[in-house]
Amino acid sequence: MKTTYLGLLSLAALASVTGCCMQSEASFPSQEELYDEPDAPDVLTVHSDNRSFSVKVDDANLVGPDVQLSIYSEPSDRAVRGSLWGHPVSVDVGENVALGAVGTTPFKLAVHREGSAVRASGSIQYRASDFTLARDRFTGKVADCRYDLHQTGSLTYEGERSCNGPGVPITMKIPNELSRWGDAGSAAAIALLLSES
Repeated sequence: MKTTYLGLLSLAALASVTGCCMQSEASFPSQEELYDEPDAPDVLTVHSDNRSFSVKVDDANLVGPDVQLSIYSEPSDRAVRGSLWGHPVSVDVGENVALGAVGTTPFKLAVHREGSAVRASGSIQYRASDFTLARDRFTGKVADCRYDLHQTGSLTYEGERSCNGPGVPITMKIPNELSRWGDAGSAAAIALLLSES
């Protein structure tokens, strides 16, 4: 009788411990809550099938894994400099032009306004490039890739990117902080990131 009573007590204790643990497991955050947190508002992100990256943007810097770009805005020195995926970057930025090099490859953009949109055209990685950034869309060609993205959220663009082949879905988030780089500076920053990704 004593053995049965002790066995029942042991079984009850095990059940209460197991029940306790099972209840606390239910309060753990899901994988989605742990790993799929929304991006911070000051982060530029690009997500596609084959590549994703994000960089933090502030008044003078783009910083992320393998990306360190800064804009210099002194009257005698206006430029975007730093490194991008292992390549040195030195691009002089004028009112309506960005001209320089990524590694040993020339980089040249002429930038102007078309209404509220920014239009940039030139040569990136020896490829003709021509793109438009507006509140409602990002379209055009940057180096070897063509973009057709439309605004889906306040700072988010979704659509398709095709790089010498069939198009793939892409999502790009461009924070307002990048506008502080000016038209030529922000167009150069976007073109640099997209051409090297």
